[in-house]
Amino acid sequence: MALPLTAFTDLFEGEKFGKILLDNHRLKIIIFNSQTEDIVRWIP
Repeated sequence: MALPLTAFTDLFEGEKFGKILLDNHRLKIIIFNSQTEDIVRWIP
């Protein structure tokens, strides 16, 4: 799944449910800066 950095921050860093998904390695995510189109973080 690819997400803009702002969406990732809103959905996963502030939410308990999102943190659980990340901690359990349930999602593979590419986080990108929508303005520069650079990959900011990759969670395999």
